[in-house]
Amino acid sequence: MCILLSVHMQIGWTPLSISGQYSHLMILTVDRRFKILEKSGRKWNVITDISQILYQYLSSRPTEKLHTKSPTCSREEASLRNARSKCYSLATNCWSWGSPREAELFTGQMSGHVIHYSVSRWAESRVTAVYKTQLKEISCIKFCEVSGETRILIACGSDGRVEVLKVGRNMSSLGYLWEDLDRLVVNKIVIANVCKDEISLVLAKGSFCIQLTLRILNGSKIEVLKPSIKNTGMTRIVGLECHHDKLVYVNQKSPIQICDTDKLTSGDCVNIDVSRDNFFCQGM
Repeated sequence: MCILLSVHMQIGWTPLSISGQYSHLMILTVDRRFKILEKSGRKWNVITDISQILYQYLSSRPTEKLHTKSPTCSREEASLRNARSKCYSLATNCWSWGSPREAELFTGQMSGHVIHYSVSRWAESRVTAVYKTQLKEISCIKFCEVSGETRILIACGSDGRVEVLKVGRNMSSLGYLWEDLDRLVVNKIVIANVCKDEISLVLAKGSFCIQLTLRILNGSKIEVLKPSIKNTGMTRIVGLECHHDKLVYVNQKSPIQICDTDKLTSGDCVNIDVSRDNFFCQGM
């Protein structure tokens, strides 16, 4: 669950399985700082600075050499690009909680890295893995399980591509869920349905709702069925949720709309016209 605000880029809550009786507040600020806070009286106090934990982890390791000297790239330019990549790896864009049984958290970074954290019951965190995706910058991630055994992470890039990662002791890429470099950024993913070996997802991609069915073959390959695409209007989608078999979405300066997930391409939908003083809260 997350809410978009003007001051903080995103806010959300920790799962009760992590926090105990009460959830803790999670804040991702506009300067890409990621923190967990706890309420004490009328004040919110920082109990875990995840960005600081990541900084300490990366500082203890050598700079990852993603760029090397070549005929088109000098040694100084390669060093500058590697330093920039390390700085961008500290900037968090999004997060997704993993399996409640594992008490794990994933974040997507501006550098295209996915950070895997282990989180204790008292919200103490440590970095367990850093994985470089094939994406330059990650805009949205979503964790899901298929058949209770295969754990995957959907990572969306700023260039429009969507990559599927297999989560285990080490993360690995299973390929692309969406390979077109269309520059339509995905800012929200919801799970519409989960069957034995396949999962149905809905992506908010610009002004389009895209429903994709993903099959996992032998735990190491993916098969993507033909997508259903709905053009929701002239402005981008800013809110998207799935409730039972209904899809709830809203565009900028538009009323909330509700439609059936199995009739995404049809024109049948219900509009809920609300005043502009109200806000759409994801996670209803």
